[in-house]
Amino acid sequence: MTSAEMLSFWETGSRLSPLDRGVLAAQMVGVPASQAADLPLGERNRALARLYREHFGGALKGFTQCTECGEKLEFDFDLQQVVDAPPLKASEAVVVGRWKFRLPTSRALAMALNGGEETAAGDRLLAQCLAEPAGTDPSWSEAVPGWSEEEMAAIEEKLAEADALAEILIGFKCPECGAAFEEVLDLGSFLWSEVEDAARQLFDDIHLLASAYGWTEDEVLQLSAMRRDAYVRRVLG
Repeated sequence: MTSAEMLSFWETGSRLSPLDRGVLAAQMVGVPASQAADLPLGERNRALARLYREHFGGALKGFTQCTECGEKLEFDFDLQQVVDAPPLKASEAVVVGRWKFRLPTSRALAMALNGGEETAAGDRLLAQCLAEPAGTDPSWSEAVPGWSEEEMAAIEEKLAEADALAEILIGFKCPECGAAFEEVLDLGSFLWSEVEDAARQLFDDIHLLASAYGWTEDEVLQLSAMRRDAYVRRVLG
């Protein structure tokens, strides 16, 4: 992205939900707008990782707290492993027992989250992904089946195996108490934090240079980052 595109991304994304920002990010790395919402979640995460690497570096740094003792734990995560992961076969249905499922997408997740009580979102997501019975089944109807807990667990396990990037887990072991645990890496949150910081810095530079030289926003943004920084240093003395 150019500096102008970064500000446009920030401006548009500021009005969107975190889920829709992920769809927008996919478009920023070349996914057609008509297809971005229907990418499997793993491919959406790959797009987020690509965008982060291209503009903010390949090593994602963060911290969490131990779930047992509260100790602060830092981590580095190499986004290249997400970018280089084998591509998904999104066109292939996931078969579990007598059911067929499509891989979860941003569109399916949004519909599930907006459908009512949050506690039932998992059921609604599976219903959104339900394609058809795996075989000829006279009991099949348009009604969503009432899956048992065992069936739900089996379905979720198969979908996770089919799209390993849909939920990226980082393992931790606390050096203080020895507790081992995993946490989900929210790539969208990390990316958006960097975008907000970049936009804030751009606005500071624009304000400073416009005040010093009378340049317009467009004129400042047309400068390369190196030349803009050189002018900023001279204004600041």
